[in-house]
Amino acid sequence: MRSMSRLALAGCTALAALGAAAVFDGAPATADEESSVLSSVSDPAGDASFNASAFQDLVLCQLTKTASGDLGMLMEMAGSVPDAPALPPNGGREIWWQWAFDFDPTTSPSGTPYPENAHGLIAEFIACVRWDGTEFSGILIDRRPLLTGDEATISSIPFSIEGTIVKAVLPSELIGEIPESFQWGFYTRNWSGPIGSNGNNPVDLSVTTTVLNP
Repeated sequence: MRSMSRLALAGCTALAALGAAAVFDGAPATADEESSVLSSVSDPAGDASFNASAFQDLVLCQLTKTASGDLGMLMEMAGSVPDAPALPPNGGREIWWQWAFDFDPTTSPSGTPYPENAHGLIAEFIACVRWDGTEFSGILIDRRPLLTGDEATISSIPFSIEGTIVKAVLPSELIGEIPESFQWGFYTRNWSGPIGSNGNNPVDLSVTTTVLNP
């Protein structure tokens, strides 16, 4: 099993393409807690674009919440994630297993990790497990500062990969209070250009789903 609770120094180097568009902040690992399922969404196998490998083909994504307010994300793929996945031509820089969260439907941040004024990218939080051709890392991009002209905040988050299962945790101290209802979506994505460019290619994705937070 591959896992990491903080970004390694080399992982920070891999994020240099974001330049001044991000401020880095380490996120602590969280202890195992009993959790409740907030959402579980299936996705058909074999529907990934670009003749993608099975380890980029989503079949299930599940969201859980602990009593302390941490969100747990689980993504099941159609095939096991290799220890060192080959970067595809349309993802020659990075591969992402990605989750997006829209906590506030009245806002629409613009920018990191996408180009300014990209349409339809309304999520305040984007989390991913990423592979840069050298190592895996887990990050959370807090896009809320973009609404006031500040830089997005990028934090390391705990993650693990075991066979077909990709997991990550969003600690409550990074996301704040979870609203009574919100939307989330999940994707696999290839980056052929630098982070922040138009060189990002969705491989497999689910329709955005509304989540009720009891």
